Amino acid sequence: MYKALFCLSVTLLLWGCQQIQSPEPSLYISGTIKYPETGLVLLEEYDDKQVVVIDTLEVSFDTLSQADSPNGVWIQGVFNHPVNIDEPGYYRLNFYEKQMVNLILSDSDLKVEVDGNAPRGQALITGSMEMDQLNSVNNLVQEFQQKVGQLNIQFTQANAQGEQEKMTQLREEFEGLDKQHKTLLKNEIRKMGSSLAVLQVIGNLDTEQDFELLDSLGNIFAANPPDTKHTQNFLTYIDQVRAQNKSRVHVQVGKIAPEINLPNPQGEYVALSSLRGKIVLVDFWAQWCRPCRMENPNIVAAYQKYKGQGFEVFGVSLDRTKDKWLQGIEEDGLDWVQVSDLKYWQSAAAKTYGINAIPASFLLDRDGTIIAKNLRGPALHAKLREIMG
Repeated sequence: MYKALFCLSVTLLLWGCQQIQSPEPSLYISGTIKYPETGLVLLEEYDDKQVVVIDTLEVSFDTLSQADSPNGVWIQGVFNHPVNIDEPGYYRLNFYEKQMVNLILSDSDLKVEVDGNAPRGQALITGSMEMDQLNSVNNLVQEFQQKVGQLNIQFTQANAQGEQEKMTQLREEFEGLDKQHKTLLKNEIRKMGSSLAVLQVIGNLDTEQDFELLDSLGNIFAANPPDTKHTQNFLTYIDQVRAQNKSRVHVQVGKIAPEINLPNPQGEYVALSSLRGKIVLVDFWAQWCRPCRMENPNIVAAYQKYKGQGFEVFGVSLDRTKDKWLQGIEEDGLDWVQVSDLKYWQSAAAKTYGINAIPASFLLDRDGTIIAKNLRGPALHAKLREIMG
């Protein structure tokens, strides 16, 4: 990775009669801290998988009048800091080890307004195209999370009271909300071009369902790449996604489902192929996955309705600990085959099936051929009704 250099003062070198100054700063970071403290404000760089402190910010203090503050007289921190970087990259401001604010530094001055000592406090960063793009995406994500949080509360209440119709309604509402959010998010990403902001938000994309968008982003960056190490890392990642997409051909509809042979909660290995002759839903889930837990009652209802007609569920957990895995099974009443190697995303089955987001499911016919993928809510019941009659 590259190393950012900061020149914060004039260095005097005596050589003949010349005075040599440090380079002009690439940009300035200025702003205000609502609740300043006397501790350090650090400028840190994301360097590979670690965060490196590269400088400190000098903060001055202003006393604001009651007219400026509805809560009476209080102190405001003010800073205006020169920064010199070798190339655009990812940084953060660390306010007193309490509030962290992520930044993309390129060639534009930034203005930062923060609470300063609240981990989830106010943080507004303006001044560059990249930060404006991130602000737009963050607003979308926050609005979506608030709505999902409200649905989760209602779903938990409906589940506790056994209101199946209400739970079905909430699942459908969540799916519609999730679909709308993904569409809006992808539209924002398409507007970004080869901005470094893209690399901050692609984690919201699914490498299978959104492969065409990721592939197009790879082409955009390859044709007009920002000259940074981060760009090269992204292009390497895109090559991996393309290779992964090719390997997924064997788990497409119409193909025989790859074998899975993992231990159940009793430690006995159970092979997916042992269920041949039945209609099987291979369900990738985890106790920690909220959308999975919301979908589980729907699968339970389908299982209870069709298990007498040869329908079976083969649950593959991506949990990390056995106690959490068993907790999820018991709480949701998952009375079917369950297996796991407790390796989280490194699960052998998840790798074989190219799973990078859950819930994920594959519906198999009696010969083990994949006939549908990711059926949720009423769609699962409709397909089973079509098969079972």
